[in-house]
Amino acid sequence: MKTSGSPWLKILIGMQALILLTLWGGRAPAAAVAQLPDPAAQRERQIDEMKSINQKLDKLLELLPAGQVQVRVRPADDK
Repeated sequence: MKTSGSPWLKILIGMQALILLTLWGGRAPAAAVAQLPDPAAQRERQIDEMKSINQKLDKLLELLPAGQVQVRVRPADDK
């Protein structure tokens, strides 16, 4: 009994046919369109986060010269 090709070849041809049918449909996938980044909003969030970090650093800098910083050492967790 002779086969007309390997099963992998048939699978590849079938997948290529599906890709062609999808491309001929002319529609872009919805997920690709929905994931466009908004650089302005991203920069706004970054600026807000930097402001928050600066406020925390200012509080730390107030504590350091006053000598009000306490360091607590915890034992390492053995996992």
